[in-house]
Amino acid sequence: MVRYSDVSFSKVVDSTPYVAKYSNVSFTSLLFAFRRVLSDKVEQLIILTASKSSLSSSTSYYFKDRTQVNQLESYPLDTMVQCSPDLDPGNCGVCLRLAVKEMTECCNNARWAHIFLPKCLLKYDTTRLQSGSSSKRLLKVSIIQFP
Repeated sequence: MVRYSDVSFSKVVDSTPYVAKYSNVSFTSLLFAFRRVLSDKVEQLIILTASKSSLSSSTSYYFKDRTQVNQLESYPLDTMVQCSPDLDPGNCGVCLRLAVKEMTECCNNARWAHIFLPKCLLKYDTTRLQSGSSSKRLLKVSIIQFP
């Protein structure tokens, strides 16, 4: 995302504009269980990222994880969160929680989703190991502009 402005937006968390890309294919069974697993995993990564990110830190501003979920249906869950390096740890967490809010409003039962905010992003994917899966090719895109 490229941004131009006549005012400084460094170190500022913005919730707009944002872009949400997500699969048309969704979980029909195990929806509650999937949402719980996804929510728990994303929260773990947000805590890690927000606690490790700082302007003086040499650590990453992102974390990713792969978990094999075994419920009635077995699937991989790849998750990734990332903040812009100019955000302090508190604002990193705020930005990622805004991304989670957008995800829950648009697509938290989709097989995969990417939520891009100006200062952070959130991705999850449950289709990586499913060879021949067409769900990666079916997507919806929502772009929210400034009013």
